[in-house]
Amino acid sequence: MACPEDPGDGLLFEEYAHVSGKRQRERKPRTAETPVGLAYAPRPEALRCLLQRVWVKPWAGPLLVAVLALAVRLAALPLVARPEYVFAKYPVLALAMLRGEGQARTAFTASPLYLYFWMAMHRLLGSWMGAAIPVQMALGALMCAGVAIAASGWCGRRAALGCGICAALYLPFVVNDASFVSEGLVLLCNTAALACLAKLQRGPRLAWALGAGVALGLSGMARPNILLYVPFAMAAAWLGCAGSLRRRRLALAAAVLLPALAGPLLLTVRNAVVSGQPVLVMSDSGIVLYLGNNELDTGLSYFWPRHEPLFEALPGEVDPTHRIAHEIAEKETGERLGPADAARFWRHEALRFPRQYPLEYAGLLLRKVRYVWHAVEAHDVQTTFTQEQELRRWPLLRFGWVAPLALIGLAMHLRSWRRQVPLYGLLFTYTATGVLFTVVARYRLPMLPAVLILAWMGIAAFRGLVRGGRWGRVAAWGVAAVACFLLVNLGDYHTRSLVRGYTASVDTVNRAEAALRAGDHARARELYLRTVAEAPTFALVTQARYSLGLLALREGNIEEAVRWRQEAAGPRLPDPELAHVPGRAELERHLRTNSDDVETWYGLGARLWAEEEYAEAEKSFAEVTRRVPVFAPAHLNRAWCLFRMGRLGESRRWAEAARRLQPELEGVHGLLLRLAAAEDRLPQLEREYERLVRIDPGVTPYADALEDVRRALSATIPVPSIP
Repeated sequence: MACPEDPGDGLLFEEYAHVSGKRQRERKPRTAETPVGLAYAPRPEALRCLLQRVWVKPWAGPLLVAVLALAVRLAALPLVARPEYVFAKYPVLALAMLRGEGQARTAFTASPLYLYFWMAMHRLLGSWMGAAIPVQMALGALMCAGVAIAASGWCGRRAALGCGICAALYLPFVVNDASFVSEGLVLLCNTAALACLAKLQRGPRLAWALGAGVALGLSGMARPNILLYVPFAMAAAWLGCAGSLRRRRLALAAAVLLPALAGPLLLTVRNAVVSGQPVLVMSDSGIVLYLGNNELDTGLSYFWPRHEPLFEALPGEVDPTHRIAHEIAEKETGERLGPADAARFWRHEALRFPRQYPLEYAGLLLRKVRYVWHAVEAHDVQTTFTQEQELRRWPLLRFGWVAPLALIGLAMHLRSWRRQVPLYGLLFTYTATGVLFTVVARYRLPMLPAVLILAWMGIAAFRGLVRGGRWGRVAAWGVAAVACFLLVNLGDYHTRSLVRGYTASVDTVNRAEAALRAGDHARARELYLRTVAEAPTFALVTQARYSLGLLALREGNIEEAVRWRQEAAGPRLPDPELAHVPGRAELERHLRTNSDDVETWYGLGARLWAEEEYAEAEKSFAEVTRRVPVFAPAHLNRAWCLFRMGRLGESRRWAEAARRLQPELEGVHGLLLRLAAAEDRLPQLEREYERLVRIDPGVTPYADALEDVRRALSATIPVPSIP
């Protein structure tokens, strides 16, 4: 029986035949005596021919990937789509917009395209949010098929099939498709753009350029950071048809540019109509920039370096972040601000740190680059971590496995960089997003199609070296692969404590807070005591101690409340209580075995202060603030050490940081008063506290500190001397 001829590289059946060392038998030309049809053919031969006929179709591989991806997602559905995992910001806001309730129609949101998607889902499915998850999973399966289609433009059909299967089995993709966040739509749009650019490199057709531009324009309606990718897409259109006329290349680049800009500009016009100010897609870029670019930021996930509760929602409010940030900006300026004005205020605040401390800021940027390419998944939505934990035993891929291969693939194909410009562009766009803003795992998801393609290109190049017997280069690239694996997977204090903190929050702290809200104080105390005993992270232990103090205060046990509060704050300078702090030798011995023990560093700093070794004590407290920047007492103690050393400007910096984090912290305002007297800046301190009282009238320590400053200015009492 005659079977279709092999059309060339990329047939899965032929690949199997070559790997097994067998060749197809020579086919005899058909004669009149040759039976026609499958009825007379042996059954295995018939199946082989049927599979080969199907596989030569260009849609066969992507279809297989889509079926596998959908099967995996539907199998995971009962585990990851539980009601307690619902992050309902977009569904609730979309429903309010459809009903015309409140200010929903004029609201700004971080991802308008995803909001419109949910409005369409509500139109079709009503208010039942769970019915949209299978729709998202189907879109996720379509995205995985798109990864296979795009990969075929760089590494052939066989490797493209493997790349698509990896996308189907990539754990964060599976979890994202069951979550109510916008990255799924961004991924789909970016993958479509990547596939069009791959086709464009094979033939300079205007349709592919327009397709890439439209996909990027839709992606920009969800996340405007894709605008960073547009120059790379235009360069790909220009470089991919190098043999064409200059006019043709300009036309292709313009066909990418214009639709890519149309989507974000359309939403900007909409924002100007509803608010009176032309805001680019969303209005929260300023506050997100500040969250990721302040002097207390670690570079990993969000950090709010102020005392205001950023996530306290009003009744019926879904996401209070934008409202609270806007209110703070208006209080600080004393003016009514539009959304663009508030964003501008926070951008100015974000620039304060790099302007004042450029070298420290450069270190922060380097840490962010590292964390973007680190295996840890930093989540700003805790339920996403819980969903991933539900699937931790499944044989699914993680970033720590594919990223090292992608880095090797990138390095091995640098000589042909012109063809890889679209892939490099995705890596740059989402690495830059993490560096400019903050490192959150879902922010890097849209670059994963390029990561997977480069990983398969690296595998293919390495296999070629092995087949060619080039063992010297095999050894060199093998060493580089191991180095990349270590770079991506080796953690530090922040990555390790992040995972431990997620786990402890899910297992104990969240349950304790729920019990507290339900009035079950005994259960809450049990869970908080368990957190203190297990000590997953210093921050959670401190939180649990404060909570135990509040529980004791509610029950009228003042002595126990004071004890827990003292344990939470630790030894406080200038006269620290050291009765329960181990000796210096024991603390130093413990740090030699575990240099990440924050409580030991804190106790050592207090011991060194008592021995008047202020420089060494300051270094110990700096180790605490570097690991746990939210811990205000460490900033205050560090400021005391610097004060004793005569470094008044640095002392004021960390004392002000402690005041921003915890204005009710005992001793912080007194130290600032002493610093102002020593620097002869009491009038400036008075104006500073007048501003703080105006914007935060409910914070009593501000008003008390203002009175102390005024008395010092009037010389009715002397400024307390340095102890």
